[in-house]
Amino acid sequence: TTNARRICDKIYCLNKAVCLCEVYYEVELPEYFLVDHPLASVIGRAKIGNGFMFIQGCTVGENGGKYPIIGENVFMYSNSKILGDSQIGNNVLIGANCYIKDMVIPDDTMVFGQYPKIIMKKNYGDKIKKIIEQQFVLWKSNENYNSLQTLVEIVHYNLGFVMLQLGGGNYHGRFGSL
Repeated sequence: TTNARRICDKIYCLNKAVCLCEVYYEVELPEYFLVDHPLASVIGRAKIGNGFMFIQGCTVGENGGKYPIIGENVFMYSNSKILGDSQIGNNVLIGANCYIKDMVIPDDTMVFGQYPKIIMKKNYGDKIKKIIEQQFVLWKSNENYNSLQTLVEIVHYNLGFVMLQLGGGNYHGRFGSL
């Protein structure tokens, strides 16, 4: 359906311009995830597990036509990158400015450095789980909180705001009225 795709492309570009965070509409987001100050972040078509978190400037993308597979409870600190045929295990913390390309990172690992000189500190699973749990404790306790729904509402809010700036429309949603 060419028309539907063109509409999706337009909404995607508008969201990218307004929110400064690029999450392509074909990305299958996990059931729950968390973004904190996602400015200048790009999330490509990777397979992403529950508990995924990222902060500003993060990139998840392709290399040579391949996208990463990211396990559960993965936390990307600012300006970190995961590219290509990378497989990231469960309970992994990726340090600030880390660059991972076409690598396998095992479960329960903290990762630092730049490809190909990556530093892996293993057996940190309990500490990483505690960090993840602290971030999600309030979020998970609210049964009505759905990350995809909230992402859509944030986009809806921003689109409503843009429409108001352009001289039309009203917005009424979770974040109040404009």
